[in-house]
Amino acid sequence: MRKVWLILAFAIVFMLLGFWCSKLYVDHIYSGPDDPLRYLNYVSLSLLFLPCVIFVAAAGYLSRKLPVVRAVVTGIATLLAAAASGKVISPIANVHGWTFALLLIPVICLLCGSLLILVGAIRFLAQRFRRPLDGT
Repeated sequence: MRKVWLILAFAIVFMLLGFWCSKLYVDHIYSGPDDPLRYLNYVSLSLLFLPCVIFVAAAGYLSRKLPVVRAVVTGIATLLAAAASGKVISPIANVHGWTFALLLIPVICLLCGSLLILVGAIRFLAQRFRRPLDGT
């Protein structure tokens, strides 16, 4: 379980690097050869996409490993974080700049929270309605 939290910490670092690279690409002064900065844009998009995959995979893994109630509570907390971050970020985000990438945070939280709640609910229902195989 500790490895999952370490992987999530690295994913957060990758996401922060992606935001920083995206901001650096958009805020630079256009002059002369901008090829290195064009590659920086591709790197920033990759650094933003990789944590998305890691977060969703970790949410799926944690939803299976955590106890049922804890998985659902974690999912609800993640959905609340998605709502709060969406409320804070939506006035700041601009579709014509790097701040549009900030909208990725609430979307990831929404996906992960929904996955945690869904798998937790399925596990709860499976435990509740499990019947013995011998018919007694």
